[in-house]
Amino acid sequence: MVIGAGAGLGNSVYSSSVYDNVLLPINLDFEVGVAEALFGVDGLSLGVGAALSYTQAKDDYTNLYAGLIDGEIGFKYASYIVGAKGYFHYDFGVENLDTYAAITLGYNIASAKSYGDWGSYEIEPASASALYYGVSVGARYWFTEALGVNLEAGYGLSFLKAGINFRF
Repeated sequence: MVIGAGAGLGNSVYSSSVYDNVLLPINLDFEVGVAEALFGVDGLSLGVGAALSYTQAKDDYTNLYAGLIDGEIGFKYASYIVGAKGYFHYDFGVENLDTYAAITLGYNIASAKSYGDWGSYEIEPASASALYYGVSVGARYWFTEALGVNLEAGYGLSFLKAGINFRF
């Protein structure tokens, strides 16, 4: 069993070219190994688990309405992603290195709310949810039997993520 925590670089939900104050995605992963010598191939194994992720952003309209309003106005957005993750590991024979390809299928629970005084306009909070998917390749390097780091690249909430892992 492996538990991992990390942060992502890049954000596929909130682009920093459109939104202000984009939070780097935060990830938690859990994996349990379920099969070795998958399809009769030595070194190929399967793991399944769960993935939780969070990110947020702000869309500030204060400068757009400068002189017309007092204070700041805009919207705050948040996304919580809950999913199942499948790992296909292949052992290349490098000591302490665990390489894998992963597929994630889950649900993105997104919300938006306004902040500031919009005057006579009534702004209602909004939420939206949708299916979420991701594909990636990654590697974990184990410094000890129980402590390691990982790097994962692909399409998901972030394009590149790094983290720390605990094996028990």
